Amino acid sequence: QDWKFVPTRHKKDLKIDGLPPSLVYAIQAFILAVAIRNLRGDKFEHKTMLIHVTRFKDIQNRIYELTDQYIEEIYEELNIKQFAKKSENMLTGFHAVFEEEYGLCGFNWQSVLDVLPATASLVKGHVYAINGDFKDIINEDKYPNGLTSIRIGGEKLSRGLTLPGLMTNYFIRTSKPYDTLMQMGRWFGYRDNYKDLCRLFITAKLFN
Repeated sequence: QDWKFVPTRHKKDLKIDGLPPSLVYAIQAFILAVAIRNLRGDKFEHKTMLIHVTRFKDIQNRIYELTDQYIEEIYEELNIKQFAKKSENMLTGFHAVFEEEYGLCGFNWQSVLDVLPATASLVKGHVYAINGDFKDIINEDKYPNGLTSIRIGGEKLSRGLTLPGLMTNYFIRTSKPYDTLMQMGRWFGYRDNYKDLCRLFITAKLFN
């Protein structure tokens, strides 16, 4: 129920103090899925997560700020030695998500843990809002070695935007025209080598 941090009916000045546990979980699931794909040999493929919670730009931008900040925290705790003791709590969370979601992925936890710091560095600096307020037209061709990114969605999603290598989708946006929702979800073109790693986080209402 913590997805109600953005209620079905809300105004553009809704205050959001932090990411809910379900979104933190989804972000960790994405980073783990990226790590597993890289271990499988997909290092140079694009990998994307979509977060779409509202049509209001102010709230999207707040989610962007909080997500970017959280990715920085993950990067610091996994890559900067002075944070080594503190990182145990974060690693406990990652380990729990790994066991819950990817225990049958073909790699053990230690193998994934070994590449987790490098994986976090791939996401760092690549959180984008795609609502028109930022320079949000991303030319993936500029990343021949693959772009690993998190995109915070907005109305622009209804205009034929492609998200290459979409793996993780946190989608709680509600809208009466369900064809709009189906289009904005950008869902998954299931691809060889990572079909089992795709995850969709939605509400029961959207699921129905």
